[in-house]
Amino acid sequence: MFKYSERSLKVRSELHPQLQKIFDFVLPIFDHTLVCGYRPQEEQDKAFENGFSKVKFPYGKHNRYPSIAVDAYPYPLKDLHAKSAREQELYQTCAKNPVIHDGDVSARRSRSYSVFCI
Repeated sequence: MFKYSERSLKVRSELHPQLQKIFDFVLPIFDHTLVCGYRPQEEQDKAFENGFSKVKFPYGKHNRYPSIAVDAYPYPLKDLHAKSAREQELYQTCAKNPVIHDGDVSARRSRSYSVFCI
């Protein structure tokens, strides 16, 4: 049985309850790490300046509390060659979640991770 690290648990605690439900559903099926939930102004503006976000604070979905967006990666990621396939598998596993099929949640691939938003 997979379990979250302390860091992933902290990120999970910052998420909107619907996103928590999605990843609670996924964790027993597919091991992953939650990287970023809520993003304060300094981090958001830095993400924007470095090209990792399209918007400045407070317009990002990570800038609400609880966060309505989360960045997630498959875990562990030992083989960088298999990275893309494992990310696609995480994305597809999350997309099967009943919460997403209620039409309230979207999932998209962004750079090297998956972003889930409500």
